[in-house]
Amino acid sequence: MNSDRHTHLRALVILGGIVFIFLLVRGPVAWRQSGGQDEEWYAVPGLMVAEEGVPRVPYARASQEGSVFLGAERMLFAMPPAAFYAQAPFFLVLPATYGTARMASLLAGCIAIVTVFGFGREWFADDRVGLWGAGIYSLTRLLFFPATFARPDMLCGMFGLLAMWGVARWTNVRSLRWVVLAGVCLGLAGLSHPFAIVFAMQLFPWVLITGRGIKERIVVLIALSVTTAITFSLWLPMIFAAPDLFRLQFLNNILAPAGPGLLARLLMPWDSFSHHLPMLIDRTHPVQFVMLLGGWLVFGKMIWRSRRMGAATPMLSDADLSETRCSSGLTCWLLAGSSVYLLIACQGEHPIQGYWCYSAGLLCLCLAAVVVRTVDTLSSQHDMTKAQSTFRRGLLTGVALLLIVLAMLPGSGVRTILAYVQHAGDPNYQNAAFVESILEDLPVDAQLTVGIEFALDAYGIRSATGRPDDVILGIRHPLYFDSTRIPTNYAILGRLALAEQLDEAMNGELVSIYGDHDDEFSCYAEVYRIR
Repeated sequence: MNSDRHTHLRALVILGGIVFIFLLVRGPVAWRQSGGQDEEWYAVPGLMVAEEGVPRVPYARASQEGSVFLGAERMLFAMPPAAFYAQAPFFLVLPATYGTARMASLLAGCIAIVTVFGFGREWFADDRVGLWGAGIYSLTRLLFFPATFARPDMLCGMFGLLAMWGVARWTNVRSLRWVVLAGVCLGLAGLSHPFAIVFAMQLFPWVLITGRGIKERIVVLIALSVTTAITFSLWLPMIFAAPDLFRLQFLNNILAPAGPGLLARLLMPWDSFSHHLPMLIDRTHPVQFVMLLGGWLVFGKMIWRSRRMGAATPMLSDADLSETRCSSGLTCWLLAGSSVYLLIACQGEHPIQGYWCYSAGLLCLCLAAVVVRTVDTLSSQHDMTKAQSTFRRGLLTGVALLLIVLAMLPGSGVRTILAYVQHAGDPNYQNAAFVESILEDLPVDAQLTVGIEFALDAYGIRSATGRPDDVILGIRHPLYFDSTRIPTNYAILGRLALAEQLDEAMNGELVSIYGDHDDEFSCYAEVYRIR
Protein backbone atom coordinates (compact mmCIF):
# COMPACT_ATOMS: atom_id res chain seq x y z
CA MET A 1 0.00 0.00 0.00
CA ASN A 2 2.79 2.44 0.94
CA SER A 3 4.63 1.53 -2.25
CA ASP A 4 1.52 2.24 -4.36
CA ARG A 5 0.99 5.54 -2.57
CA HIS A 6 4.62 6.53 -3.12
CA THR A 7 4.36 5.62 -6.80
CA HIS A 8 1.19 7.68 -7.20
CA LEU A 9 2.71 10.69 -5.42
CA ARG A 10 5.71 10.48 -7.71
CA ALA A 11 3.36 10.37 -10.69
CA LEU A 12 1.59 13.50 -9.41
CA VAL A 13 4.93 15.30 -9.13
CA ILE A 14 5.76 14.37 -12.72
CA LEU A 15 2.29 15.52 -13.78
CA GLY A 16 2.92 18.84 -12.08
CA GLY A 17 6.13 19.12 -14.06
CA ILE A 18 4.28 18.46 -17.31
CA VAL A 19 1.75 21.20 -16.55
CA PHE A 20 4.50 23.60 -15.48
CA ILE A 21 6.44 23.05 -18.71
CA PHE A 22 3.24 23.51 -20.70
CA LEU A 23 2.61 26.86 -19.00
CA LEU A 24 6.23 27.90 -19.35
CA VAL A 25 6.23 27.19 -23.09
CA ARG A 26 2.71 28.22 -24.07
CA GLY A 27 2.01 31.00 -21.58
CA PRO A 28 4.26 33.68 -23.12
CA VAL A 29 2.86 32.95 -26.58
CA ALA A 30 -0.71 33.33 -25.34
CA TRP A 31 0.16 36.53 -23.49
CA ARG A 32 2.15 38.32 -26.18
CA GLN A 33 0.73 37.46 -29.61
CA SER A 34 -1.66 39.63 -31.60
CA GLY A 35 -5.34 38.86 -31.98
CA GLY A 36 -6.22 35.99 -34.29
CA GLN A 37 -9.23 34.53 -36.04
CA ASP A 38 -12.51 35.27 -34.23
CA GLU A 39 -10.77 36.62 -31.13
CA GLU A 40 -12.09 40.07 -31.93
CA TRP A 41 -15.56 38.64 -31.20
CA TYR A 42 -14.86 36.16 -28.40
CA ALA A 43 -12.31 38.00 -26.22
CA VAL A 44 -13.95 41.34 -25.46
CA PRO A 45 -17.23 39.82 -24.11
CA GLY A 46 -15.28 38.56 -21.09
CA LEU A 47 -14.21 42.14 -20.37
CA MET A 48 -17.83 43.27 -20.64
CA VAL A 49 -18.95 40.55 -18.23
CA ALA A 50 -16.32 41.73 -15.75
CA GLU A 51 -17.46 45.35 -16.07
CA GLU A 52 -21.21 45.03 -16.71
CA GLY A 53 -22.23 41.40 -16.14
CA VAL A 54 -23.42 40.84 -19.72
CA PRO A 55 -21.38 39.61 -22.72
CA ARG A 56 -21.36 41.97 -25.68
CA VAL A 57 -19.03 43.33 -28.38
CA PRO A 58 -18.92 47.10 -27.79
CA TYR A 59 -16.90 47.98 -30.89
CA ALA A 60 -19.24 46.12 -33.31
CA ARG A 61 -21.66 48.07 -35.49
CA ALA A 62 -23.45 45.41 -37.53
CA SER A 63 -26.71 46.71 -38.96
CA GLN A 64 -27.49 44.67 -42.06
CA GLU A 65 -30.03 41.84 -41.88
CA GLY A 66 -28.36 38.43 -41.95
CA SER A 67 -25.25 39.52 -40.07
CA VAL A 68 -24.05 36.94 -37.58
CA PHE A 69 -23.32 39.73 -35.10
CA LEU A 70 -26.37 41.92 -35.60
CA GLY A 71 -26.95 43.66 -32.26
CA ALA A 72 -23.79 42.19 -30.70
CA GLU A 73 -22.92 45.61 -29.27
CA ARG A 74 -26.00 45.14 -27.04
CA MET A 75 -25.70 41.42 -26.25
CA LEU A 76 -23.78 38.52 -27.80
CA PHE A 77 -25.62 35.30 -28.65
CA ALA A 78 -23.50 34.04 -31.56
CA MET A 79 -21.90 31.61 -29.10
CA PRO A 80 -23.02 30.30 -25.69
CA PRO A 81 -21.63 32.46 -22.87
CA ALA A 82 -19.67 30.15 -20.52
CA ALA A 83 -16.29 31.05 -22.03
CA PHE A 84 -16.97 34.75 -21.50
CA TYR A 85 -17.81 34.24 -17.85
CA ALA A 86 -14.66 32.12 -17.50
CA GLN A 87 -12.62 35.04 -18.89
CA ALA A 88 -14.19 37.63 -16.60
CA PRO A 89 -12.22 36.85 -13.39
CA PHE A 90 -8.95 37.37 -15.26
CA PHE A 91 -10.12 40.77 -16.50
CA LEU A 92 -10.80 41.78 -12.90
CA VAL A 93 -7.10 41.53 -12.03
CA LEU A 94 -5.27 41.85 -15.37
CA PRO A 95 -5.31 44.53 -18.11
CA ALA A 96 -7.88 44.57 -20.91
CA THR A 97 -5.85 42.73 -23.56
CA TYR A 98 -6.11 39.66 -25.75
CA GLY A 99 -3.52 38.02 -23.51
CA THR A 100 -5.80 38.32 -20.50
CA ALA A 101 -8.73 36.77 -22.36
CA ARG A 102 -6.55 33.81 -23.33
CA MET A 103 -5.75 32.93 -19.73
CA ALA A 104 -9.09 31.13 -19.44
CA SER A 105 -8.21 28.92 -22.40
CA LEU A 106 -4.72 28.31 -21.03
CA LEU A 107 -6.14 27.25 -17.66
CA ALA A 108 -8.64 24.98 -19.40
CA GLY A 109 -5.75 23.39 -21.28
CA CYS A 110 -3.97 22.66 -18.00
CA ILE A 111 -7.10 21.07 -16.52
CA ALA A 112 -7.54 18.99 -19.68
CA ILE A 113 -3.97 17.68 -19.31
CA VAL A 114 -4.69 16.66 -15.70
CA THR A 115 -7.94 15.01 -16.79
CA VAL A 116 -6.13 12.92 -19.40
CA PHE A 117 -3.84 11.72 -16.61
CA GLY A 118 -6.92 10.81 -14.56
CA PHE A 119 -8.11 8.49 -17.31
CA GLY A 120 -4.93 6.47 -16.80
CA ARG A 121 -6.20 5.34 -13.40
CA GLU A 122 -9.85 4.90 -14.34
CA TRP A 123 -9.42 3.07 -17.65
CA PHE A 124 -6.02 1.44 -17.35
CA ALA A 125 -5.31 1.23 -13.59
CA ASP A 126 -1.85 2.51 -14.49
CA ASP A 127 -0.42 5.96 -13.75
CA ARG A 128 2.19 5.40 -16.43
CA VAL A 129 -0.45 5.43 -19.15
CA GLY A 130 -1.90 8.59 -17.65
CA LEU A 131 1.50 10.29 -17.54
CA TRP A 132 2.40 9.32 -21.09
CA GLY A 133 -1.03 10.42 -22.28
CA ALA A 134 -0.84 13.75 -20.46
CA GLY A 135 2.71 14.36 -21.66
CA ILE A 136 1.96 13.58 -25.30
CA TYR A 137 -1.23 15.63 -25.14
CA SER A 138 0.64 18.64 -23.76
CA LEU A 139 2.92 18.59 -26.82
CA THR A 140 0.28 18.27 -29.54
CA ARG A 141 -0.70 21.07 -31.87
CA LEU A 142 -4.32 20.07 -31.31
CA LEU A 143 -3.95 21.36 -27.73
CA PHE A 144 -1.48 24.16 -28.52
CA PHE A 145 -3.81 26.25 -30.67
CA PRO A 146 -7.08 26.19 -28.69
CA ALA A 147 -5.22 26.65 -25.40
CA THR A 148 -3.55 29.85 -26.62
CA PHE A 149 -6.52 31.55 -28.27
CA ALA A 150 -9.52 33.33 -26.77
CA ARG A 151 -12.12 31.03 -28.27
CA PRO A 152 -14.55 28.71 -26.44
CA ASP A 153 -13.19 25.49 -27.99
CA MET A 154 -10.71 24.68 -25.23
CA LEU A 155 -13.19 25.24 -22.43
CA CYS A 156 -15.75 23.04 -24.15
CA GLY A 157 -13.19 20.30 -24.81
CA MET A 158 -12.07 20.42 -21.17
CA PHE A 159 -15.63 20.02 -19.89
CA GLY A 160 -16.16 17.19 -22.37
CA LEU A 161 -13.14 15.31 -21.04
CA LEU A 162 -14.26 15.95 -17.45
CA ALA A 163 -17.74 14.62 -18.26
CA MET A 164 -16.20 11.47 -19.74
CA TRP A 165 -13.98 11.09 -16.69
CA GLY A 166 -17.00 11.39 -14.41
CA VAL A 167 -18.76 8.51 -16.15
CA ALA A 168 -15.54 6.48 -16.22
CA ARG A 169 -15.30 6.99 -12.48
CA TRP A 170 -18.93 5.97 -12.05
CA THR A 171 -18.40 2.72 -13.95
CA ASN A 172 -15.69 1.82 -11.42
CA VAL A 173 -17.25 2.90 -8.10
CA ARG A 174 -20.98 3.04 -8.95
CA SER A 175 -21.61 6.26 -7.01
CA LEU A 176 -24.30 8.48 -8.52
CA ARG A 177 -22.42 11.65 -7.60
CA TRP A 178 -20.01 11.02 -10.47
CA VAL A 179 -22.93 10.90 -12.90
CA VAL A 180 -24.11 14.21 -11.46
CA LEU A 181 -20.62 15.62 -12.02
CA ALA A 182 -20.70 14.35 -15.60
CA GLY A 183 -24.10 15.99 -16.15
CA VAL A 184 -22.93 19.34 -14.79
CA CYS A 185 -19.82 19.20 -16.99
CA LEU A 186 -21.90 18.22 -20.01
CA GLY A 187 -24.21 21.18 -19.39
CA LEU A 188 -21.24 23.53 -19.01
CA ALA A 189 -19.77 22.15 -22.22
CA GLY A 190 -23.04 22.98 -23.96
CA LEU A 191 -22.82 26.48 -22.48
CA SER A 192 -19.35 26.77 -24.02
CA HIS A 193 -19.82 25.55 -27.58
CA PRO A 194 -22.50 23.61 -29.51
CA PHE A 195 -20.04 20.85 -30.42
CA ALA A 196 -20.80 19.53 -26.93
CA ILE A 197 -23.57 17.58 -28.67
CA VAL A 198 -20.83 15.07 -29.49
CA PHE A 199 -20.24 14.41 -25.80
CA ALA A 200 -23.95 13.81 -25.26
CA MET A 201 -24.06 11.39 -28.20
CA GLN A 202 -21.29 9.40 -26.51
CA LEU A 203 -22.25 9.69 -22.85
CA PHE A 204 -25.88 8.65 -22.96
CA PRO A 205 -25.30 5.37 -24.87
CA TRP A 206 -22.30 4.67 -22.64
CA VAL A 207 -24.24 4.88 -19.36
CA LEU A 208 -27.11 2.95 -20.93
CA ILE A 209 -24.83 0.08 -21.98
CA THR A 210 -22.82 -0.07 -18.76
CA GLY A 211 -25.74 0.20 -16.35
CA ARG A 212 -26.49 -2.85 -14.21
CA GLY A 213 -30.12 -3.68 -14.55
CA ILE A 214 -33.11 -1.66 -15.69
CA LYS A 215 -33.47 0.30 -12.44
CA GLU A 216 -29.89 1.57 -12.41
CA ARG A 217 -30.06 2.47 -16.09
CA ILE A 218 -33.21 4.54 -15.54
CA VAL A 219 -31.82 6.31 -12.46
CA VAL A 220 -28.52 7.12 -14.16
CA LEU A 221 -30.17 8.37 -17.36
CA ILE A 222 -32.50 10.61 -15.35
CA ALA A 223 -29.64 11.96 -13.22
CA LEU A 224 -27.49 12.68 -16.27
CA SER A 225 -30.36 14.27 -18.20
CA VAL A 226 -31.66 16.43 -15.35
CA THR A 227 -28.27 17.77 -14.26
CA THR A 228 -27.34 18.53 -17.86
CA ALA A 229 -30.63 20.32 -18.51
CA ILE A 230 -30.52 22.34 -15.28
CA THR A 231 -26.97 23.46 -15.96
CA PHE A 232 -27.66 24.40 -19.57
CA SER A 233 -30.81 26.29 -18.56
CA LEU A 234 -28.62 28.94 -16.91
CA TRP A 235 -28.50 30.57 -20.34
CA LEU A 236 -32.29 30.94 -20.54
CA PRO A 237 -32.62 34.27 -18.66
CA MET A 238 -30.31 35.93 -21.18
CA ILE A 239 -32.19 34.36 -24.10
CA PHE A 240 -35.57 35.49 -22.74
CA ALA A 241 -34.18 39.01 -22.32
CA ALA A 242 -33.47 39.32 -26.06
CA PRO A 243 -35.03 36.41 -28.02
CA ASP A 244 -34.80 38.19 -31.37
CA LEU A 245 -31.06 38.73 -31.02
CA PHE A 246 -30.62 35.10 -30.00
CA ARG A 247 -32.50 33.90 -33.06
CA LEU A 248 -30.59 36.13 -35.46
CA GLN A 249 -27.11 35.54 -34.08
CA PHE A 250 -27.11 31.93 -32.90
CA LEU A 251 -28.98 30.45 -35.82
CA ASN A 252 -26.91 32.34 -38.39
CA ASN A 253 -23.60 31.57 -36.72
CA ILE A 254 -24.08 27.96 -35.62
CA LEU A 255 -26.83 26.19 -37.51
CA ALA A 256 -26.68 27.80 -40.94
CA PRO A 257 -22.98 27.11 -41.71
CA ALA A 258 -23.24 23.43 -40.78
CA GLY A 259 -24.96 22.54 -44.05
CA PRO A 260 -27.55 19.75 -44.43
CA GLY A 261 -29.36 18.16 -41.51
CA LEU A 262 -27.49 16.37 -38.74
CA LEU A 263 -29.08 13.00 -39.49
CA ALA A 264 -28.09 13.24 -43.14
CA ARG A 265 -24.49 14.02 -42.19
CA LEU A 266 -24.37 11.18 -39.69
CA LEU A 267 -25.57 8.68 -42.28
CA MET A 268 -23.62 10.12 -45.21
CA PRO A 269 -20.67 12.09 -43.82
CA TRP A 270 -18.56 11.88 -46.98
CA ASP A 271 -18.75 15.57 -47.85
CA SER A 272 -17.95 16.52 -44.28
CA PHE A 273 -14.99 14.13 -44.22
CA SER A 274 -13.60 15.49 -47.48
CA HIS A 275 -13.92 18.99 -46.03
CA HIS A 276 -12.37 18.27 -42.64
CA LEU A 277 -9.64 15.71 -43.34
CA PRO A 278 -7.19 18.02 -45.17
CA MET A 279 -7.70 20.72 -42.52
CA LEU A 280 -7.25 18.18 -39.71
CA ILE A 281 -3.98 16.92 -41.18
CA ASP A 282 -2.74 20.47 -41.59
CA ARG A 283 -3.81 21.48 -38.07
CA THR A 284 -2.29 18.36 -36.51
CA HIS A 285 0.83 18.37 -38.74
CA PRO A 286 1.37 15.27 -40.93
CA VAL A 287 3.91 13.71 -38.55
CA GLN A 288 1.69 14.09 -35.49
CA PHE A 289 -1.36 12.98 -37.47
CA VAL A 290 0.33 9.74 -38.53
CA MET A 291 1.58 9.13 -34.99
CA LEU A 292 -1.83 9.62 -33.35
CA LEU A 293 -3.69 7.66 -36.01
CA GLY A 294 -1.07 4.90 -35.88
CA GLY A 295 -1.32 4.73 -32.09
CA TRP A 296 -5.09 4.37 -32.30
CA LEU A 297 -4.86 1.61 -34.93
CA VAL A 298 -2.13 -0.32 -33.12
CA PHE A 299 -3.99 -0.08 -29.83
CA GLY A 300 -7.10 -1.43 -31.52
CA LYS A 301 -5.09 -4.36 -32.82
CA MET A 302 -3.71 -5.00 -29.32
CA ILE A 303 -7.22 -5.08 -27.89
CA TRP A 304 -8.43 -7.44 -30.60
CA ARG A 305 -5.49 -9.80 -30.09
CA SER A 306 -5.83 -9.79 -26.31
CA ARG A 307 -9.52 -10.64 -26.54
CA ARG A 308 -8.86 -13.47 -28.96
CA MET A 309 -6.17 -14.89 -26.69
CA GLY A 310 -8.24 -14.38 -23.55
CA ALA A 311 -5.59 -12.11 -22.08
CA ALA A 312 -6.45 -9.77 -19.23
CA THR A 313 -3.63 -7.36 -18.50
CA PRO A 314 -4.20 -4.10 -16.61
CA MET A 315 -3.89 -2.25 -19.90
CA LEU A 316 -6.39 -4.39 -21.74
CA SER A 317 -8.59 -5.44 -18.87
CA ASP A 318 -11.65 -5.65 -21.09
CA ALA A 319 -11.15 -9.27 -22.12
CA ASP A 320 -14.35 -9.95 -20.18
CA LEU A 321 -16.54 -7.02 -21.18
CA SER A 322 -19.46 -8.07 -18.98
CA GLU A 323 -17.33 -7.78 -15.83
CA THR A 324 -15.39 -4.62 -16.57
CA ARG A 325 -18.49 -2.83 -17.87
CA CYS A 326 -16.46 -1.11 -20.60
CA SER A 327 -14.33 0.82 -18.07
CA SER A 328 -11.23 -0.18 -19.96
CA GLY A 329 -8.93 0.39 -22.86
CA LEU A 330 -11.66 -0.70 -25.24
CA THR A 331 -13.88 2.14 -24.04
CA CYS A 332 -11.08 4.63 -24.62
CA TRP A 333 -10.46 3.24 -28.10
CA LEU A 334 -14.15 3.38 -29.06
CA LEU A 335 -14.67 6.88 -27.67
CA ALA A 336 -11.56 8.19 -29.43
CA GLY A 337 -12.58 6.80 -32.81
CA SER A 338 -16.24 7.75 -32.54
CA SER A 339 -15.37 11.28 -31.41
CA VAL A 340 -13.55 11.94 -34.69
CA TYR A 341 -16.49 10.66 -36.72
CA LEU A 342 -19.09 12.54 -34.68
CA LEU A 343 -17.18 15.83 -34.67
CA ILE A 344 -16.79 15.73 -38.43
CA ALA A 345 -20.42 14.78 -39.02
CA CYS A 346 -21.89 17.23 -36.50
CA GLN A 347 -19.78 20.24 -37.45
CA GLY A 348 -20.43 20.00 -41.18
CA GLU A 349 -18.41 22.54 -43.14
CA HIS A 350 -16.79 24.56 -40.39
CA PRO A 351 -13.51 26.47 -40.76
CA ILE A 352 -12.36 26.41 -37.13
CA GLN A 353 -10.48 23.37 -35.82
CA GLY A 354 -10.21 24.05 -32.09
CA TYR A 355 -12.66 21.32 -31.13
CA TRP A 356 -10.08 18.61 -31.92
CA CYS A 357 -8.60 19.24 -28.47
CA TYR A 358 -11.21 16.78 -27.20
CA SER A 359 -10.43 13.91 -29.55
CA ALA A 360 -6.72 14.56 -29.15
CA GLY A 361 -6.87 13.78 -25.43
CA LEU A 362 -8.42 10.36 -26.09
CA LEU A 363 -6.12 9.58 -29.01
CA CYS A 364 -3.08 10.44 -26.90
CA LEU A 365 -4.23 7.91 -24.30
CA CYS A 366 -4.39 5.22 -26.99
CA LEU A 367 -0.85 6.07 -28.09
CA ALA A 368 0.27 6.13 -24.46
CA ALA A 369 -1.14 2.65 -23.89
CA VAL A 370 0.82 1.38 -26.90
CA VAL A 371 4.04 2.94 -25.58
CA VAL A 372 3.63 1.46 -22.09
CA ARG A 373 2.67 -1.98 -23.39
CA THR A 374 5.58 -2.01 -25.83
CA VAL A 375 8.10 -0.97 -23.18
CA ASP A 376 6.73 -3.59 -20.76
CA THR A 377 6.89 -6.34 -23.36
CA LEU A 378 10.43 -5.58 -24.52
CA SER A 379 11.81 -5.20 -20.99
CA SER A 380 10.24 -8.32 -19.48
CA GLN A 381 11.96 -11.19 -21.27
CA HIS A 382 12.13 -14.44 -19.28
CA ASP A 383 15.89 -14.82 -19.65
CA MET A 384 16.66 -11.39 -18.14
CA THR A 385 17.64 -10.59 -14.58
CA LYS A 386 15.76 -7.93 -12.62
CA ALA A 387 18.65 -5.49 -13.02
CA GLN A 388 18.79 -6.09 -16.77
CA SER A 389 15.03 -5.64 -17.04
CA THR A 390 15.14 -2.37 -15.08
CA PHE A 391 17.99 -1.03 -17.22
CA ARG A 392 16.26 -1.98 -20.46
CA ARG A 393 12.99 -0.45 -19.27
CA GLY A 394 14.72 2.84 -18.51
CA LEU A 395 16.55 2.80 -21.84
CA LEU A 396 13.40 2.04 -23.83
CA THR A 397 11.45 4.70 -21.94
CA GLY A 398 14.12 7.26 -22.77
CA VAL A 399 14.17 6.27 -26.44
CA ALA A 400 10.36 6.43 -26.65
CA LEU A 401 10.35 9.86 -25.01
CA LEU A 402 13.03 11.16 -27.38
CA LEU A 403 11.22 9.88 -30.47
CA ILE A 404 7.90 11.39 -29.39
CA VAL A 405 9.46 14.78 -28.59
CA LEU A 406 11.26 14.81 -31.95
CA ALA A 407 8.01 13.93 -33.72
CA MET A 408 6.26 16.78 -31.94
CA LEU A 409 8.86 19.44 -32.77
CA PRO A 410 7.73 20.33 -36.33
CA GLY A 411 5.10 23.03 -36.06
CA SER A 412 5.35 23.15 -32.28
CA GLY A 413 5.93 26.89 -32.10
CA VAL A 414 9.61 26.65 -31.19
CA ARG A 415 10.54 29.48 -33.57
CA THR A 416 7.85 31.69 -32.04
CA ILE A 417 9.14 31.02 -28.54
CA LEU A 418 12.72 31.76 -29.57
CA ALA A 419 11.64 35.00 -31.24
CA TYR A 420 9.86 36.15 -28.08
CA VAL A 421 12.87 35.24 -25.94
CA GLN A 422 15.25 37.06 -28.29
CA HIS A 423 13.06 40.19 -28.34
CA ALA A 424 11.85 40.04 -24.74
CA GLY A 425 11.97 43.81 -24.19
CA ASP A 426 10.88 44.89 -27.66
CA PRO A 427 7.30 46.29 -27.78
CA ASN A 428 7.01 45.09 -31.39
CA TYR A 429 6.80 41.56 -29.99
CA GLN A 430 4.23 42.31 -27.28
CA ASN A 431 0.82 43.17 -28.65
CA ALA A 432 -0.43 45.34 -25.77
CA ALA A 433 2.74 47.46 -25.65
CA PHE A 434 2.72 47.70 -29.44
CA VAL A 435 -0.84 49.06 -29.51
CA GLU A 436 -0.09 51.49 -26.69
CA SER A 437 2.86 52.90 -28.64
CA ILE A 438 0.59 53.54 -31.63
CA LEU A 439 -2.14 55.26 -29.62
CA GLU A 440 0.40 57.53 -27.95
CA ASP A 441 1.11 59.04 -31.38
CA LEU A 442 -2.56 59.73 -32.21
CA PRO A 443 -4.89 62.49 -30.96
CA VAL A 444 -6.63 61.46 -27.76
CA ASP A 445 -10.03 62.47 -29.14
CA ALA A 446 -9.67 60.75 -32.54
CA GLN A 447 -12.23 58.22 -33.77
CA LEU A 448 -10.36 54.99 -34.53
CA THR A 449 -11.09 52.02 -36.77
CA VAL A 450 -8.85 49.22 -35.51
CA GLY A 451 -7.99 45.91 -37.18
CA ILE A 452 -8.80 42.65 -35.44
CA GLU A 453 -5.23 42.04 -34.24
CA PHE A 454 -5.36 45.16 -32.05
CA ALA A 455 -9.05 45.87 -31.42
CA LEU A 456 -9.40 44.64 -27.84
CA ASP A 457 -6.14 46.19 -26.67
CA ALA A 458 -7.03 49.54 -28.26
CA TYR A 459 -10.51 49.40 -26.74
CA GLY A 460 -9.05 48.65 -23.31
CA ILE A 461 -6.67 51.61 -23.48
CA ARG A 462 -9.33 54.07 -24.70
CA SER A 463 -11.86 52.72 -22.20
CA ALA A 464 -9.41 53.41 -19.37
CA THR A 465 -9.30 57.07 -20.47
CA GLY A 466 -13.09 57.30 -20.54
CA ARG A 467 -13.47 57.18 -24.34
CA PRO A 468 -14.52 53.57 -25.17
CA ASP A 469 -16.83 54.66 -27.99
CA ASP A 470 -13.86 56.00 -29.97
CA VAL A 471 -12.92 52.48 -31.14
CA ILE A 472 -14.70 50.63 -33.97
CA LEU A 473 -13.67 47.19 -35.17
CA GLY A 474 -11.96 47.35 -38.56
CA ILE A 475 -13.56 44.64 -40.67
CA ARG A 476 -15.24 44.14 -44.01
CA HIS A 477 -17.15 40.88 -44.19
CA PRO A 478 -20.63 40.19 -45.59
CA LEU A 479 -21.57 38.02 -42.60
CA TYR A 480 -20.32 40.58 -40.05
CA PHE A 481 -20.36 44.24 -41.07
CA ASP A 482 -18.51 46.78 -43.19
CA SER A 483 -16.59 49.28 -41.08
CA THR A 484 -15.61 51.34 -44.15
CA ARG A 485 -19.12 52.83 -44.06
CA ILE A 486 -18.66 54.18 -40.54
CA PRO A 487 -17.08 57.66 -40.14
CA THR A 488 -13.63 57.63 -38.54
CA ASN A 489 -10.48 59.74 -38.25
CA TYR A 490 -7.76 57.09 -38.30
CA ALA A 491 -7.50 53.42 -39.25
CA ILE A 492 -4.99 51.12 -37.54
CA LEU A 493 -4.67 48.12 -39.84
CA GLY A 494 -2.67 44.96 -39.28
CA ARG A 495 -1.68 42.20 -41.67
CA LEU A 496 -5.14 40.61 -41.75
CA ALA A 497 -6.93 43.87 -42.60
CA LEU A 498 -4.33 44.72 -45.24
CA ALA A 499 -4.71 41.28 -46.79
CA GLU A 500 -8.43 42.03 -47.16
CA GLN A 501 -7.48 45.39 -48.78
CA LEU A 502 -9.25 47.37 -46.11
CA ASP A 503 -6.75 50.18 -46.63
CA GLU A 504 -7.85 50.65 -50.24
CA ALA A 505 -11.53 50.44 -49.32
CA MET A 506 -11.13 53.18 -46.71
CA ASN A 507 -9.29 55.48 -49.15
CA GLY A 508 -6.98 56.82 -46.45
CA GLU A 509 -3.58 58.49 -46.40
CA LEU A 510 -0.75 56.41 -44.96
CA VAL A 511 0.83 58.42 -42.14
CA SER A 512 2.97 55.91 -40.24
CA ILE A 513 4.16 52.30 -40.11
CA TYR A 514 4.89 50.30 -36.98
CA GLY A 515 6.70 46.99 -36.57
CA ASP A 516 8.61 44.80 -39.02
CA HIS A 517 6.53 43.55 -41.94
CA ASP A 518 9.14 40.97 -42.96
CA ASP A 519 9.29 39.33 -39.52
CA GLU A 520 6.24 37.10 -39.11
CA PHE A 521 6.64 37.11 -35.34
CA SER A 522 6.66 40.90 -35.03
CA CYS A 523 3.50 42.94 -34.71
CA TYR A 524 2.91 45.09 -37.77
CA ALA A 525 0.48 47.93 -38.40
CA GLU A 526 -0.10 50.73 -40.85
CA VAL A 527 -1.91 53.87 -39.69
CA TYR A 528 -4.07 55.78 -42.17
CA ARG A 529 -5.64 59.21 -41.84
CA ILE A 530 -9.12 58.99 -43.32
CA ARG A 531 -10.00 61.84 -45.64
